[in-house]
Amino acid sequence: MEVIGAGQDELIRHMVAPSLPEGWDFEGARVDVAAITARYVHRADRAVAVMTLTHSASGASKMATTRFTVDWRVSASARDPGALVRSVMASVRTAETGFVWSRRAPAADPTVRRESEDAIAAEQALAMVEATPVEDLRLSAISGDEFGTVEVELPREDGARLSVRLQPRRGRVVARLAREGDEGAEHNWPEVEHPVRWFATLGRLFPHLRLGLSEAREAAEGQRDAIVLDPPGVAELLSPEVTLDGAPIAGHRLVAVRSFLPTGSAASPFGRVLLEFAPEHSRETVELLLAPTSPQQSCFGSHAGLGLSLPDLGLAATAGAKTRAARLGSHLLALLASKLAPHARVVVPTRAEEVRLLGAEAASPNPEVLNLNLDAECGQQCTFCPIKSFVPAHDGGAAELQSIELQLREARARAQVRARLNGIDPLRFSRVLELASAIRAAGFERLEVMGPGRRFADEAFRREFLRRAPEHTEVVVPLYGVTPEVHDLVTGAPGSHAEVLRAIDGLRADLDPQRLGLATVITRQNVDELAALARFARERELPLWPQLPYPLRQTRHGAYADSALRESEIVARVLRSLDGATPEDRAFCLQALATAIRHPCVLWRAQRATGLGVFEASRGMPRRALAGVALTDEHNPRKGGAARGLSTLHVVSAACAEAPRCALAPACPAEHYAAYVERFGEEEFEAVGVWDLV
Repeated sequence: MEVIGAGQDELIRHMVAPSLPEGWDFEGARVDVAAITARYVHRADRAVAVMTLTHSASGASKMATTRFTVDWRVSASARDPGALVRSVMASVRTAETGFVWSRRAPAADPTVRRESEDAIAAEQALAMVEATPVEDLRLSAISGDEFGTVEVELPREDGARLSVRLQPRRGRVVARLAREGDEGAEHNWPEVEHPVRWFATLGRLFPHLRLGLSEAREAAEGQRDAIVLDPPGVAELLSPEVTLDGAPIAGHRLVAVRSFLPTGSAASPFGRVLLEFAPEHSRETVELLLAPTSPQQSCFGSHAGLGLSLPDLGLAATAGAKTRAARLGSHLLALLASKLAPHARVVVPTRAEEVRLLGAEAASPNPEVLNLNLDAECGQQCTFCPIKSFVPAHDGGAAELQSIELQLREARARAQVRARLNGIDPLRFSRVLELASAIRAAGFERLEVMGPGRRFADEAFRREFLRRAPEHTEVVVPLYGVTPEVHDLVTGAPGSHAEVLRAIDGLRADLDPQRLGLATVITRQNVDELAALARFARERELPLWPQLPYPLRQTRHGAYADSALRESEIVARVLRSLDGATPEDRAFCLQALATAIRHPCVLWRAQRATGLGVFEASRGMPRRALAGVALTDEHNPRKGGAARGLSTLHVVSAACAEAPRCALAPACPAEHYAAYVERFGEEEFEAVGVWDLV
């Protein structure tokens, strides 16, 4: 490959920058190892033209001179580009006689080739992107991430793909041209020479890219010089452009502003505000976090010491979800920068009493349950539960208690009166007794306690907890088998069966009967004991709420794969186990089974095959979503009221192909876990016709 000889800068400029037709300006030229790229802009419509000169033997082209292969890229909107091309080409042909190609570089040197092609491709792509109206830019080719980086991927006619990555925090733009089968490495991405133009151009879609272009360090007219970092302070700053249920920003409406309560003993519960947005045409929600910038915490972008963070969507991300969240964050960060002076003072509350609650004066009755996830270690390894692989067990101690107390205040300001303790094991939280007192003192009338429940076997703890908690406290205790062999097999904790039985007996003695219930998960390890579990519950006059395991990850391995069974197999095995049962035990078990099986077509066929009224037991039950799919309806004090770990605890479902023609669809979730379909198929879910029900 021939390379450009040194000392020809003046000749090259004379060659590519002649007197141009009216309206056209020469903007600059780049001399690379083996190419010259010149750029021209039309003053009237900002149309762009890019000419690239390479060695005449470098490849086929529509245009060539004695010494060059010439490639022109011109904006579609350009006026009379032919005049420009003719003028420049005449100059090239006149001046090229003095141009010298230097010695031949080693043809096998990939570094020289890559740098040259990357630079040329990036320059040509920039010209095209600049000339494209913003409404025509395809978001499918432009992606953003939680670190503020924006990447453009542009396929080329020659089969190669150009990737350009804009890194605003580093002020860098890098580009790489990859051909099919070309893996490339991160360090092989060379920087482009005109990063400012890239930031300005893509700033039309991601306006945060333009923030670093301004050298302004003084407050502009109308900018605020301080912000109180609590929900009302942030809401006031964003208004009137962004208000609750107001006009959309980047296609999203603001639906909630609340305090964010972090996990960890060293984390402060103050000075973090969560903004929840809902897209106009989607069920997804996006949460953005505002907090003081910190060297220990990365964020999407920052202004005036205020950092904006995006969620790590992880498995919850549908196609384009991260880019949509990044674009929303980009617009919001640009709005904050326009309203807050560069050296504004960020006021962070230091006590719970200083945190103002947005809309507290307009509170109305709210029946929602405040779900408090407390993820202390449970000491179990249940076969169906992968939660600790997603949310490591932890105990935040006093700091976590302080965070939850703030969440209690916010919930009571919304007139909520019901709270729920949930999580890996809420009763093992080191400050759970103080928390029970705080829930009661805050004015909550009802408390529901979930989790393993084994700590209630300790009589002193149980009675002290119930003394401190709201008067109307309900407890649900999981029991996976009536024998220790089965229960302990499911929990992976020897002795857990004996402990949970002591807890149940103690709670029966200390609670009103209607405030205690049993739960179970039907797995391949305990499916044959469901009838015995139902009998155990009925004899003690306790309700039983069984459910099926659900996948927290789309995978063929792990807890779900180890524990799940076909719904039809579960029903068949449970019904077989009812041989010889009393009518009362049979009816109770059928009711429990119908509660767990959400697809009525399975129950209908089982009833038709056996004559046992399992389908009849489901009549009158409301239509229920698949277990786990409704995770986003729950509240978590450390996620500002959103679902715990939405980044990972996301159940992927698939629509049922039979639902459109099934008479039972109104009573059915009309979908299946995607992992279930992949593992077992859909053959057992067959539409039931109207005449079949007559």
